[in-house]
Amino acid sequence: MIPETKLKVSDKVKALIQNMIFKEMKPGDKLPSEAMLSELFSASRSSIREALQALESARIVEKRNNGTFVTSQLEECFVNPLSIMIQLSMVGLPELLELRQILESEAAGYAALRATETQVRDLENMAWLMQKPNITIEEYIDLDVRFHLAVSEASGNTALNQLIKDVNTVLRRHFPKACTLEFALSSAIPCMVGISKAIKARDQQEATRYMSKHLSESAALINPS
Repeated sequence: MIPETKLKVSDKVKALIQNMIFKEMKPGDKLPSEAMLSELFSASRSSIREALQALESARIVEKRNNGTFVTSQLEECFVNPLSIMIQLSMVGLPELLELRQILESEAAGYAALRATETQVRDLENMAWLMQKPNITIEEYIDLDVRFHLAVSEASGNTALNQLIKDVNTVLRRHFPKACTLEFALSSAIPCMVGISKAIKARDQQEATRYMSKHLSESAALINPS
């Protein structure tokens, strides 16, 4: 486990490097070496490395064989402000879980209105596979991830779909807390079956309700109050 003091230094370094990039650099520019950044910001090489990894995850920089560069797609990525905010730990876990519930519940509602027949069949098939006897936790996790992505894509809203992917990328390390067979069988799978049926029935309200219920119960496991 990384000590709290180290986390704080790493967060500070991320903010300093980000500020340097936006004020002094442009897409395609090469960043100073880790050694130079360490000296510039009076931080350890490990803190610099963690900061650069987070900025790479946020699609602000990219690593190449000859160094680290400001990504050429930086100006084109409309979700970067959200990614930056999350990666710099400016948003707490409860708020991220709440944001996920809002976004994915709305996506389920839109999916009920916009899903194609092929998308409806795919969701039905995944919900059916989840109900097979003796499903393993590995099988459930795979189907759960695919199901949520499929609902998001079926919303027909590219911006909403991308935001959901970004939030879930950051939350992924917390998901194992909610990935138990007991929770899957008693709560998650029945909710996803309900979501699938509601989308097939073109029932926006029920699809939204089931997804909100599912994510609320999942959040309670991930972040017990």
